[in-house]
Amino acid sequence: MKKSADQAEKGASSESISDFSIEKPWADEGDLVDRIGDRVFIKHLDGPIFFGFVSSFQTIIQALPNLEVLVIRMGRVPYIDQSGLYAMEDAILDLQNRGVAVVFTGMNDQVRSMMERINLIPGLVDDSYIFDNFSQCRSWLSQRLEEGDLDQVSHRQRNMPTKISDNIDEM
Repeated sequence: MKKSADQAEKGASSESISDFSIEKPWADEGDLVDRIGDRVFIKHLDGPIFFGFVSSFQTIIQALPNLEVLVIRMGRVPYIDQSGLYAMEDAILDLQNRGVAVVFTGMNDQVRSMMERINLIPGLVDDSYIFDNFSQCRSWLSQRLEEGDLDQVSHRQRNMPTKISDNIDEM
């Protein structure tokens, strides 16, 4: 378990899109580096989100600077447990209270199912903020930029009715 927690912590990174201009951008992140700057952060998670990683995850989320959208890339998250779900819920609530919209990409069936069971999806993060892959997310972000309403994304998400306590499955 300690090895898994260390791997997840090591694999978790938070970077603004503009920081990718210093490093070589991922091929699928395209020219968003130049277009968005520090208004959007991409958070890469690599490994399971479980009780051994919860504290580190919360620290990472609290350390994020001011931004408008946090994209959480979950393509390398094979599993999330109950403590991971509650950490994710706390993080989303904290971010939304700070005016940050949360967007997910690459979520596998197990992770999505668990998030739906406690109504994180669509209770806190509506399906319109969840993308199968980063390409779809990139198109969505580009459209927000072209329409000039990227700053409204967090406002719309924050003002959605919260439904966390409705119809929650027992774990």
